[in-house]
Amino acid sequence: MTIQELGSVGEFVAAIATLVTLAYLAFQIRQNTRVARAELTKDLFLASRTALLDIAGNESLAQIAAQTLDGEQDLEALRTYQFRNSFFRLYELYFNLAQQGLLDESIGESYEKVIRLFVRSETFPAWWHDASEAEYQGAFVAHIDAIVSEEWSAS
Repeated sequence: MTIQELGSVGEFVAAIATLVTLAYLAFQIRQNTRVARAELTKDLFLASRTALLDIAGNESLAQIAAQTLDGEQDLEALRTYQFRNSFFRLYELYFNLAQQGLLDESIGESYEKVIRLFVRSETFPAWWHDASEAEYQGAFVAHIDAIVSEEWSAS
């Protein structure tokens, strides 16, 4: 093999190495983008949950919220509604991250146990009817509806 042929082989190997490096970088960028989106989603859900808990736990904020919401004047009902929302918002965050493959589904088992306790309460159906239409995304609503069907058919 001549020096010129060895140089050609070296250029070929370098080109392959460059392509492999670019493919790896593309994969890493895609992964980092997924993680960044998940982090942003988490931040938004947790901020929302904090606001809901603030309303649920603070009578003055509940009064302000009641004044700004159409027809919702019963403070205790509003506070209960927001407390449930705060927990379901957290479970929805878990659900969305698990759907994206960013969390192990086993993490949600403890959440689902609590969700099932909420579902068994007498006041849940009316709350869920209102909340599911106004507060939550379709796939999550379908997931909770499946749990509701299981729980109510078992009882």
